[in-house]
Amino acid sequence: MRSHWLWRSASGLVGVFLLSWGLWGVLGSLIVGATTGRWATGYIVLTTTVATTGVILFRKGLREERRRQRLRREGIPTEAAVTGVRETNFGGRQRFSRMWVIDYQYIDRNGKTHKGQSGYVESEEALTWKPGDSGKARFDPQDPSDSVWIGRS
Repeated sequence: MRSHWLWRSASGLVGVFLLSWGLWGVLGSLIVGATTGRWATGYIVLTTTVATTGVILFRKGLREERRRQRLRREGIPTEAAVTGVRETNFGGRQRFSRMWVIDYQYIDRNGKTHKGQSGYVESEEALTWKPGDSGKARFDPQDPSDSVWIGRS
């Protein structure tokens, strides 16, 4: 089962968190009327900065997902060899945040070998792979070093 793209994108997920934290901070200040004074002004500037950073990171995550979707539709299919499967600490040490990355390599149409990484995948998918397994990937015909992991299809 595929998870929502946001859970596979570190920048997208952090962006949503920062955006919501920043917006709640600004709205909270406006609701309680704490918009004057040095402390209130500094707090509003801080939370607005956090919200803006959230927007930037969310947009970066969205661009990454659009790139992956484009490569899934238009990329050149190729066989990929799994070179590693590793657990990452996605966003902290909480149990729910442990995600995995599959490292792979593939050969483009010119015979050149490239390396790639899957996006974040859940343990149920990651643990079905081991180095040496063969999977599917797609790469960009204009930039063969740009690829997306497909897995088993």
